[in-house]
Amino acid sequence: MKTVTALLCAVMALTIAAALAEEQPGQEPTAELQLVKRSCHNRWTYCNRRWYRYIPTAMTWAQAERNCLALGGHLASVHNLREYRTIQRIIRRSSRCNRETWIGGSDAEEEKKWFWSDGTRFDYSNWACGEPNNHWRQQHCLQMNFGGRKAWDDVQCWSKRPSVCAKLDPVVPDCTEGVYLPKFLPPTPANRAQLYTPFNQTLEISIITTANVSTYALITGRLKLQTSVSGLLSFFVLSILCLLGLTIDHLIAFTMKTVTAFLCAVMALTIAAALAEEQPGQEPTAELQLVKRSCHNRWTYCNRRWYRYIPTAMTWAQAERNCLALGGHLASVHNLREYRTIQRIIRRSSRCNRETWIGGSDAEEEKKWFWSDGTRFDYSNWACGEPNNHWRQQHCLQMNFGGRKAWDDVQCWSKRPSVCAK
Repeated sequence: MKTVTALLCAVMALTIAAALAEEQPGQEPTAELQLVKRSCHNRWTYCNRRWYRYIPTAMTWAQAERNCLALGGHLASVHNLREYRTIQRIIRRSSRCNRETWIGGSDAEEEKKWFWSDGTRFDYSNWACGEPNNHWRQQHCLQMNFGGRKAWDDVQCWSKRPSVCAKLDPVVPDCTEGVYLPKFLPPTPANRAQLYTPFNQTLEISIITTANVSTYALITGRLKLQTSVSGLLSFFVLSILCLLGLTIDHLIAFTMKTVTAFLCAVMALTIAAALAEEQPGQEPTAELQLVKRSCHNRWTYCNRRWYRYIPTAMTWAQAERNCLALGGHLASVHNLREYRTIQRIIRRSSRCNRETWIGGSDAEEEKKWFWSDGTRFDYSNWACGEPNNHWRQQHCLQMNFGGRKAWDDVQCWSKRPSVCAK
């Protein structure tokens, strides 16, 4: 193991040294410069941990959102004035003017209940004077750069505008799951490891894990590093990280030297303290704690997601807002296994297969369905003859309809129980 670790660290160090050698004398390599270079090539602009791209082709709102999905993102959401000014600069630089442009807001499911297409909270607005006014009760999609103040306006979703797509930085992801202790624990927020890419970025590892192995009961580690000064410092940091990775996976056999030995000693003291607090003969189990927590909060865990049945009948938009307040969204469904899971949750909670809201909607444009959590609409299970958009008013998705207990489109203002997921 030590040999493999040393080899990996040496390769990383050589990579960093090669990158440093390519820089101009006296110039410090920065990840931001590399990102800008790559963004120019792909027509994406990087700012504040997101990539933006202006699409000059005029499309309807739903066509623009589908195009952004195909590019790996969504129509841009805006959460503060700084982001809005950034998007305006991108539009101005690309089109040479402040063109009216689609971004990801919509209240097509229910008037005055606005949502972003990427599933983030609608926690900022910049409406023009007198907007949104829903003129002729047909304006449900959000354009920017409207009027003298170049602010927001609601407009018909079938109008055609250029658009701005946005996506999270693939190089520095919000959270990379995959490091869990011990291996049998499900990937939940309680034991998730957060990893941020180094090289002028903050590297953060946060691990909180409870195991049912008597050797260790609680391990808590938090490490923050800032790397950007020189190849020597990068080599030192990467070496420690490699050794630390082995230490986490081999807690019992910690025979490493210097920093590794110190970290293992600290972890051992933490483990001993946690074990001392346990009742005699009682073995701590993270799995039981997770089940207990899910029962207490009425959430059910399955296939890396938590589900919760909400028996209160609400409109689709009210149900989605309620799920947002609970930290999730109306459930999206991506395969038959997930659908059967949700059906079992409903049946266990309501004692029947009740018609229930999930997160699908085509309110912005007929037959262009989206999930409220921003994931791809890559699976369907429609009942026979559905969706039929009866009276041209059915734009929200309910499940457990008809004899097959399948999907149906229904008026968004109808009231149903719902299932949240996170």
